[in-house]
Order: sequence, then structure tokens, then C-alpha cells
Amino acid sequence: MVARSIFLILLCILLTTLVWMWLNFDSNAVVWWIKFENYIWYIWVTELIIMSSLSKKFFTEILSWEVINYLTRPINFLYLFWWKILGSKIVMVWILAIVSFPIILVVNHFNFPSFNPILFIIAFLIWISISVLIDTTIYLISFWLENAMFLRLIFQKIYFIFWWLFFPLSIYPYYLKIIWENLPFQYALQFPAKIFVTNNIIFDDFYKLIFWFIFLIILNFILYWKMIKKLEINWG
Repeated sequence: MVARSIFLILLCILLTTLVWMWLNFDSNAVVWWIKFENYIWYIWVTELIIMSSLSKKFFTEILSWEVINYLTRPINFLYLFWWKILGSKIVMVWILAIVSFPIILVVNHFNFPSFNPILFIIAFLIWISISVLIDTTIYLISFWLENAMFLRLIFQKIYFIFWWLFFPLSIYPYYLKIIWENLPFQYALQFPAKIFVTNNIIFDDFYKLIFWFIFLIILNFILYWKMIKKLEINWG
């Protein structure tokens, strides 16, 4: 946890410094839709989210067939798995936030965005819900591929490309914009960070969020059901 906190702090400082150089040291500049003075907070929130995603211990739990221990119990493994991931994310985010917040505040000369707590809570609930479902989907897929590292690398790169950290979406090819606008990753990553630094929440595409929420729940149940079937075949 200490190592993660140090990494988070150094990454926030490094990336902010790089963008600062890119902006020709203009502290009044706007990085796309974020005031530069709030940019480090945007990085901070997105990195908190990234570091709480795809924990190795949950891959291990799936790949070791831990689900077998729950087949004879009155507890549904999938429901329990959701709650364990949820709890792990919340604990990880809060610990990293508490440790790193004071240092980031000092580095940014005590400039802190005047965020709206109500909007941020809404964004937090949306993020945590979608994020748990996305992570669970990836964990369950790893059962079939029998390789956790491969999936972690792929989705880390997907997050890196589509989280608007170094480059605005406007410079991406048109097809990438279309793909991004129709994927659920924006709600699980960029959405809460943007609201934290801009207080700008738009629900024009709320139907997409509902669609992905329902789709991911159904997909989780399908993958879980297929996993149980495979276990039953192998174990009788």
C-alpha cells in the first residue's frame, strides 16, 4: 500500500510537470476542458480508479476454482464476489486517497477544485457500480483463458488509450471516437474525474449507461453460469 501511494504521488507530479512543459509554462492555460491548476486532481482521481481495478487476488480466486467451496453453501458465489470486489475497491481508493491527498495538495500550492459533493457522490456510485461489473467480467473471462496477466495488460492499455490523459479525444481518429462514446469505460474512469474538477455532469446519453449496466449484469450471470457448468462437468 505504501509503494502504491508513493507511485501515485510521483505519477501525478510527473505527468503534471510534462503537461506544464507542453503548455509553455502557462499556468492560466486550459488542458482541453480542465483548468491547469486542477489538472493534477484529474490525474489523481483517474489513478485512484486505475489502482483499484483488477486486483491479482481476485484473478487467483477465480483461477484456483475457489467457487467449488460455495456450491454446497446457501451463498451465491457471484453475489459474494461482487461485494468483495466492491469492498476492496472502496478500501483501496480511500487508503490511497488519504495517504496521497496532503502531498498532492502541497505540490499544487493548496489549490483544490470547488467540486459539488452531491454530483461527485452520484458519479462515485455510477463509477463503483460499472467498475465492479467490468472487473467481474474480466475475472470470469480469465477462467476460460486460464491467464490473468494477459487480460490485465490488455485492459490496462485500453484504459490508458481512452482515459484522455495525454491527448484529447478530438485528435483521435473518428472511428476511435465512436468506439469510445459507446463503451462503458468512460463511466468507470473518466466520468468521476471530470465531474470532480469541472462539476459538469451531462445525462444526454443516460440510456447508454442503463444499457451497459443491464448488459454487464446479464453477461456476468452468463459467464458465471457457464463456469459452474464447466465445474460440474469436470467434478461430476
